[in-house]
Amino acid sequence: MKQPIWILILLFLFAGNSFGQTKKDFLKAAETEYAAKNYYAALVYYNNVLEFDKNDPEIIFKAAESARMFDSYSHAAEKYQYLIDTLGSTAYPSASFYLAQMKQRMGKYDDARKYYNMFLSENGDLDTTYLMVTKKELSALDYAEQLSQKKPLGTNIERLGTDINTPKSEVASMPYKDDFYYSSMQFNEQAEKNKLARSISKVMVKEGENPPALVKGYLNERNDLVSNTTITADGKVMYYTLCNYINASDIRCSIYKSKVDNQGNLYDEEKLPEPINIEGSTSTQPYITKDESTGKDMLFFVSDRAGGKGQLDIYSSLLDDKYGFAQPINLAINSSGNEISPYFNATTNTLYFSADGREGLGGYDIYKS
Repeated sequence: MKQPIWILILLFLFAGNSFGQTKKDFLKAAETEYAAKNYYAALVYYNNVLEFDKNDPEIIFKAAESARMFDSYSHAAEKYQYLIDTLGSTAYPSASFYLAQMKQRMGKYDDARKYYNMFLSENGDLDTTYLMVTKKELSALDYAEQLSQKKPLGTNIERLGTDINTPKSEVASMPYKDDFYYSSMQFNEQAEKNKLARSISKVMVKEGENPPALVKGYLNERNDLVSNTTITADGKVMYYTLCNYINASDIRCSIYKSKVDNQGNLYDEEKLPEPINIEGSTSTQPYITKDESTGKDMLFFVSDRAGGKGQLDIYSSLLDDKYGFAQPINLAINSSGNEISPYFNATTNTLYFSADGREGLGGYDIYKS
């Protein structure tokens, strides 16, 4: 996983300010940042606390939890493993479960099996969600082993060049005619004075053989995270997502659309009304396609709205020229976990998506329906 550059900056700044600080000061700062869901800073402060006593089980566990909460698998695994294998601590039953989970997501399946089984042996008499998930993931590890013995399908995966990929994250790619749209997290918000600027995404486009550049106009001229572009078949409307931070780590997203003129410029921006966007919920990752049976545009999107089957679900909604978008349908593919990143191939009538709530290789896997 790519680590945000500003984590390194935090490490430098906090280390520079550590002189004269007491263990109590660092612990208070760590607890404050963790409560505010600023898990990056919490980990840094917990590491400062560990400089006073590197074998404090409670602080090691909290540092591991902080790393896990911002998906730093290797950092989290290192802390959990030190707690379990070096200190032999059994004070935190979930530690072996999360260590197994981190190992699984890092592709270290033998280690993952070892720690899932450890969790079962130490907590097998508990009727908890952890036990249910552990048994499911052990089954998934068996499935992963079976897959590894199969002959590959011959698909070649090619990493795009450094003109597109950066040390930050590049996501949500969309080819359109001779152009290639994607979102990049290489940008920072305009932060208030004395506040650390957080990473935000902006939409880039590579036009033909030209180097990538920011999409011109108002799309990127804001402090929001902008991503997930999708364009109608006639090229006249672009849909996309605008997200903003609601605390130090969580974001909330809404789907917007803009018209596209003959020169490719965006105009007449509009936030989609209910039932696509719902107050207090996230709607994100739009994908627009043509419904062959009706000839109407169909919007697939992802939402955590009330009434779903899991956490993030995929919905579809038909667009009527007169009445707007129909009531979204919660798709049958949704599970108790997360289903995200819908892509519909109209030629083969196939929906591709990612999910973490079913048997797979760990974390998110790609499925089709």
